[in-house]
Amino acid sequence: MLNISEGQNYLGSVFPPCSIASHTLFGLCLVVLAVRRQHIMNKPIQRVTALNSATIESLRKNKITVCGQIYEYSEIFLAEKLDLNVHAVRSVILDISNYIKPRRETALELLKHKEHVPSYLPTKLHQLDLHLKGGIPAGTITELVGHAGVGKTQMCLTLAALATMPSISTLLSTSLPGKQGGRNSHPNNILDDINSGGVVYIDTEQKFNATRLYEIIQERIKSIIFYQNMSNLDSDLDAGQTNHHVNNSNNNVSLTKDQLDELCKNAVKHVTVFTLPSCKEVVERLSNIQRLIIEKNVKLLLVDSVAAVARQEYVIIPYIYIHI
Repeated sequence: MLNISEGQNYLGSVFPPCSIASHTLFGLCLVVLAVRRQHIMNKPIQRVTALNSATIESLRKNKITVCGQIYEYSEIFLAEKLDLNVHAVRSVILDISNYIKPRRETALELLKHKEHVPSYLPTKLHQLDLHLKGGIPAGTITELVGHAGVGKTQMCLTLAALATMPSISTLLSTSLPGKQGGRNSHPNNILDDINSGGVVYIDTEQKFNATRLYEIIQERIKSIIFYQNMSNLDSDLDAGQTNHHVNNSNNNVSLTKDQLDELCKNAVKHVTVFTLPSCKEVVERLSNIQRLIIEKNVKLLLVDSVAAVARQEYVIIPYIYIHI
């Protein structure tokens, strides 16, 4: 998750710069942990393979449908309702606990998993990616800080574009008919291979600009096509100088205006925007976002910005302090 906040000392000397935004961010981190716990506890009972069908049905009849509900009742109460002895009830609770507990992994397993899962989102800014060891780290919360007008929102829009853009293989497959790997040029046929990853954009200042996002995606796709075709040309020239008969022109990308438009619109469609002007609304949305993340295959969660809601709801604190 990436949030942005302004680095200026908007609360004077009572609080250091960004202290409220940082505290709010810490609160959001706790919300993420709470959401994770809630997700674990809300796993359906019927998925616990260690329980037999009769026990699951008995639990459902007593309105115990998710794993976390089993801990709300005493063993004696469960024994009476499920028509089991206390020992059998303890066995049921143990089976459920074993199902929802975090799986232990060795360092080698984590290393192998990391090799197959992207560990960062490249920003495509060479110097920044170099200092970040590849890009924005995956599975972490990154705070982007800066004065008003330095481009924090622009950076968020760019990251949203990068997370939803089609890959070069998709662009090749949607190229004009006659090219190797080409397909029918009808716009409705170019959506199959689109990157299915999504983005959730929480806008607290009503600054989100869908038109600007579309433009960024469009220019990025044009840039990818240009450099891909130039790379193929260089390869052909190098092969000609060494008397190798190689033709990379079949790998050139050429899209119609309609194809490019459809690619851009489909990428924009993968960005889900919430306009939430208060801390309460932001926290409530984050508390119930787990299902959306799974359904939309969300790669990136942006909060633009934490400082905005902090200013609106806490700026009165130093005012009261000064006038006491």
